[in-house]
Amino acid sequence: MMEKLKARWGVTTNWELTIIFLVFSLAGSSILYVKRPVMRLFGIPPEVSLWIRIPLTIAIYQFTLLAWGTLFGHFSFFWEKEKRFMRFLVRAFFPVHDPVAKPAKKKVA
Repeated sequence: MMEKLKARWGVTTNWELTIIFLVFSLAGSSILYVKRPVMRLFGIPPEVSLWIRIPLTIAIYQFTLLAWGTLFGHFSFFWEKEKRFMRFLVRAFFPVHDPVAKPAKKKVA
């Protein structure tokens, strides 16, 4: 399984893979400490709806991921992940109608 991840992510050594896992875990853990002060900084009260807090938490996580990735010397790896995530969000929430695109085939049961 580790070899598949290394091939998919373009990583050559187990040490690089360990650093990447460490950055993901540090970003996830540090979001617990960073989220509340950042939301206070922007004047967002804790009682605000989850529909507002969740997207803001995801955005803060993306910044912490880039920060930790930069500190560990893997900014380019995490920047590529960030760009892919942003493309996914844009396509998910702002689908573009392409009149030239072929319609999807229906599955026959």
